[in-house]
Amino acid sequence: MDVSLLRKLGVIDCAVLQPDSGNRFRVQGDAPVWLTEIAEPYATNSVLITDEASPYLADFLIDAEAVWAGKNDNYLTAGMWEEQIKDEALHFDATATKTAEGSAYLIVQNVEKAFKKQQSVLQSAREVLLEHDEIVGEHEYIKQRLTHVLASNKQQLLDPAPIHQTIYHLETGVVVTRADGPLLFENESAKMLLCSAQKEDTTAQIHGMLTELNLNQQITDDLVKRKTSWQGELFWHNNASAPVWLQLTVHPVVDEANNHSHWIYVLSEISAFKQNEAALLPQTSTDSLTQLPNRHYFTVQLRRTIAQKTPFYLIYVDVKGFKHINNLHGYKAGDEILGAVAARLTKAVGELGFVARIASNEFALILNIKNKAVANDNALIFAEALQSTLRQPYDTSLVQGLTLDVCIGLVRYPEHAMSADELMRNCDLALYYAKYRLDNAICAFSDELKRHSEERYKLEESLRRAIENGELEVYLQPIIDLKANRVVKCEALARWQHADGEFISPEVFIPVAEQTGLIIPFGNWLIDEVCKILQRFKQQAVDVRVAINVSARQVSDQDTIDYIISSIESYQVNPKQLSVELTESVLVHSYESVSALLVKLRQLGVIVSIDDFGTGFSSLSYLKHLSIDELKVDKSFIQDVGINNNEDSAIVLAILGLAKSLNLQVIAEGVETADQHQFLIDNNCDCAQGFLYSKPMTVAAFSSWYKDYASQP
Repeated sequence: MDVSLLRKLGVIDCAVLQPDSGNRFRVQGDAPVWLTEIAEPYATNSVLITDEASPYLADFLIDAEAVWAGKNDNYLTAGMWEEQIKDEALHFDATATKTAEGSAYLIVQNVEKAFKKQQSVLQSAREVLLEHDEIVGEHEYIKQRLTHVLASNKQQLLDPAPIHQTIYHLETGVVVTRADGPLLFENESAKMLLCSAQKEDTTAQIHGMLTELNLNQQITDDLVKRKTSWQGELFWHNNASAPVWLQLTVHPVVDEANNHSHWIYVLSEISAFKQNEAALLPQTSTDSLTQLPNRHYFTVQLRRTIAQKTPFYLIYVDVKGFKHINNLHGYKAGDEILGAVAARLTKAVGELGFVARIASNEFALILNIKNKAVANDNALIFAEALQSTLRQPYDTSLVQGLTLDVCIGLVRYPEHAMSADELMRNCDLALYYAKYRLDNAICAFSDELKRHSEERYKLEESLRRAIENGELEVYLQPIIDLKANRVVKCEALARWQHADGEFISPEVFIPVAEQTGLIIPFGNWLIDEVCKILQRFKQQAVDVRVAINVSARQVSDQDTIDYIISSIESYQVNPKQLSVELTESVLVHSYESVSALLVKLRQLGVIVSIDDFGTGFSSLSYLKHLSIDELKVDKSFIQDVGINNNEDSAIVLAILGLAKSLNLQVIAEGVETADQHQFLIDNNCDCAQGFLYSKPMTVAAFSSWYKDYASQP
């Protein structure tokens, strides 16, 4: 990293550090004068980052370690913080990064200039918000005064004097109509804003506004029923004058007997405010990469849309596997792809929608039901078309023909939630299920989905306690050497009996563990338990290998191999008695991590198997280059072997031939019949596993079963 070039260009006032050991760092290039104020000099061109020198920076190192270890994305920022240096407050930012070559860096920047600019922008934003709050507050005050006057003075229908006294000279426009429509009163400001020469002009203008805002009879009836107001903004095109921005409040007057007597309309011109807001928007509310609104402005816009009380859809779009794109093609290529995704989203939504980038690879859409894209109010059709659009190949200056996979979650206002926070929470939930639970990667929120989520959360908490309290138990299923007819191996399978006595299927709790991160403590528990079992088997003269399944999350966790080594050493287990099984899908999605893990396992002497072989889409070249010992043929291919020389038989024979050419052992899973058993023997399959030999059983039961099976002639 050329630090001097960065400084010559005046790009940043920074210190570039490389981790050495512990909290010690080597300084690359010349150190800026302020560095020793936030880090302690240690040796020549070295500093020590401590809590005493900079608590914030020392705390950031905890997360930075995960980046340098390869557990998280290769880029992490600390965010701006303040340090008091010699009676002066300075502001810094820090970035932890790891290059494609594996070099780790900590870059600390002096961002005082950026901080002062940010403060200036924030002050301008505060002034704009205060101006807006004053307008809203004035509307609220006028609405309350008029409601009181109209509800308490029944004679005002004939004598509008009280209304004149209240609002006639206000700069804010006020229009009052009877509940059935005829105009009762308008002040001079309203006439000017609406360019009304006659009463008929005013009522026509008000009616046109309500139509433009989609405030139909159903919505206005709801306002009356709930005795509440509608408030929003409108870019009003009036033929008699130039277009203006208006703040509009619509309020029904309903007395204690629930009699609806009047409508109050309060108007203010906010063109100047909107100009100031537009000037600030690129600085405070725009994502610099895609030029879309950012998460902050999206939240503001969502609340404004809710305030209009008209139905709309909130849609979240997640681009899957973006870390892999960055790692494979580089961050610049990834940025170009995100820009292209943003452009496609904007085009798909059109004028009657709003698009924002709310996370690194996540976008949010607010879609008015008047949008032609959601014809017949069916957002699922739109979501499917959008998904298809986003999956089309991308051609940029750095990448050609790249395809993406996207997940979509959606909710509808007001059916699925009334507040912004609840809408976002429910849309997050729908997106979660689209990412992890659904084949078509599109999910609409529903009450059933919410109930399912609550049940899943309870299951997650129960599983967490079960792991901590030792409620799980290991069962073993034997694997038979078909030529020698003896037990050579068994697979460790977790079983869970809940505290209330109910047995929870692994097909239920294993996916929950994988999706929530509990797979790491669960996997560590299983490693420990299997090493304990191998220690016990050594004492009992039970000579078998025991296999454990390792998930993709464990493969990506750098601590997994250390935990395996620690358990082997703690229980004094022969590594050759331990076998690790990985599914074929793990090879595809985590090839680099898998390759590194398998090399270390083989160096230890641990046997490596590919589980469920034939069900994934791995390249055969993986088998050639990865350090593996066995293939386990998935039971879906075994169940019909030997029947009329069918396709499954051909697939199994092909796998057996492939394995032989690569000098790999083959284990057939799911063997349940004598015909299957004989087919495998006739075609020189090495080992088999299935109910024909035994169902999974407790460790104690397996020890007895093993001795009985070994004693058979």
